[in-house]
Amino acid sequence: MVTTIRLRPETKSRLDDIKTHPPRLGQNGTKVLYRIKDNHIVNNLRSENSAVLFMVQKDGFKPYHQGQTFLLPLSLEEFVPPNHSARIISAVVDKLDLTNLYNMYNTTVGQNAFDPQMLVKVLFYSTFEGIFSSREIENKLHTDTAYMYLAAMQKPTYRTISRFRTRFFDELVSLFEQIVMICQELGLVGLNHIAFDGSKVKANASPKKSMTKGELKRRIKKLLETAKMVDEEEDELFGTGSPFTIPEECADDPDLMKKIEELVSAYNRLVESGEKRINLTDEDANLMICKKSCLAAYNVQTAVDDKANLIVAVDLTTEETDYHQLIPMVEQVVKNTSSAPAVISADPGYATFDNYAFLKENGLYSLIPDSRHFVDTYGRPKYYPKSLFRYDPENDWYTCPAGRIMKFVGTQKNRKKQQLRLYRGNCAWCPLHLSCTTSSQRTITRHPQEGLKDEMRARLATPFGQKEYAKRITVAEAPFGNMKWNKRWTHISHRGKRKAKGECILHAIGHNLGVICRRVSVEQVQNLKSVKFLRILPRHQVNEGSSSSVFSCEGWYRRHLGGTHAESEHLRIRFGAQGWGGGVA
Repeated sequence: MVTTIRLRPETKSRLDDIKTHPPRLGQNGTKVLYRIKDNHIVNNLRSENSAVLFMVQKDGFKPYHQGQTFLLPLSLEEFVPPNHSARIISAVVDKLDLTNLYNMYNTTVGQNAFDPQMLVKVLFYSTFEGIFSSREIENKLHTDTAYMYLAAMQKPTYRTISRFRTRFFDELVSLFEQIVMICQELGLVGLNHIAFDGSKVKANASPKKSMTKGELKRRIKKLLETAKMVDEEEDELFGTGSPFTIPEECADDPDLMKKIEELVSAYNRLVESGEKRINLTDEDANLMICKKSCLAAYNVQTAVDDKANLIVAVDLTTEETDYHQLIPMVEQVVKNTSSAPAVISADPGYATFDNYAFLKENGLYSLIPDSRHFVDTYGRPKYYPKSLFRYDPENDWYTCPAGRIMKFVGTQKNRKKQQLRLYRGNCAWCPLHLSCTTSSQRTITRHPQEGLKDEMRARLATPFGQKEYAKRITVAEAPFGNMKWNKRWTHISHRGKRKAKGECILHAIGHNLGVICRRVSVEQVQNLKSVKFLRILPRHQVNEGSSSSVFSCEGWYRRHLGGTHAESEHLRIRFGAQGWGGGVA
């Protein structure tokens, strides 16, 4: 292999000891081409001889010169290839209405600020890639061509990025709704099946900082005793002299008094709120069981469409259970999509009679098993479960597995002060007595809304119900798996419910942008109308059989159930009472 370098004429005399071929002058007489067979000589010439140009050419290879300048400047379009994720995310942000973000700035005084559109693109792309550190984002703006393309070579500092992210958390709700609207126009939302689920995410606080009223009292008392001991020591040292004569270093400890004031303030807030515990680091975080451990955490709620595993609704709550989260999440789905889903599925954590009544009142086909459904259906209980006792609503009695009648005998109240009806049968000489109960008689209680649970179990037992509910795991769990495992979102970085909710919505947006990047091209996004224009048009009706702006389930039931469902002839969405619009007759 032969290596060639280009030398200036004045350096020729310094290379007499190198065996080279006769020099060959260039056209302008300023450069001489030498052929050298030893690569280490070239490296020495590079480091020792400043007159040697950094252009090394090896026979059979293209010239390599890192210091070469370009005749024409590069365009930003050349920084990323076609259909790159950065291009798609940039096109999506270009369609958003950012008027509220621009209104947050005072442009009459001070230095010109960075364009919010640029900062939104950078934050959305970094979240899409699983990068949350503002310092790492700043580093990417200097080293990653995709970030350079999105920022147009501008380089905001990590402080600017962090402050902007905290300021625009309140606007993320509107931006999330706009992105869902864009996904509908791109055909990524089908609304045939919406799966609801909740997941605990660790808060930026220690569980040891969560205290009850009693623990706060003991902590305050201990600190006060410490302060009293300090005062007694000072009295022994200085006597009863004036406090103005005490040296400054011996005055009351300000840090100790500050801790006492914080504890007293936290105790007062706990009394006013009526909660059982309060966390001194993040007052909004609540103690929750996360993977067999108790942590200060938040409960993140999502509603996922089965067509592309897209999140169509997201929320964050401080409640550990999901009992009260279904109704507001269904309302948010209807608000974001202007349509009601054809099928709703959720795990037993959402199973309450209030939720069942709400879904039935609004004509929504739901698949939500109660907490005992799978045990009674697929388990092997020691005694006969309640599901084997058939209820007769006309005669108001139960029939046990042995065929005997269990009649109404009275009422009793449960822990929620609700009246339950009691049914008891004649179990004397029953051949199934040992498999039914250990007492002399079997007693069964019935809730006033027990019929809703029976209807739900009958729906889950149908082939269609089993097929649709089997989708729930793959649909509802996919976004959490992507955000927590692939994007490494293991905990919430911000403190306070407002900021924590903003961070949660930002990660949901990052997941949805990933769905768009995988399924849609740049041209499809660019051909869409802007969100301002889409808001003027009537919203897209996903399911046929809908004759108004509010979704009607009749056409869907007719297509998928063949008219066999008992409610299909009378089902309509009655959202007028909820403020969602009028139903159809």
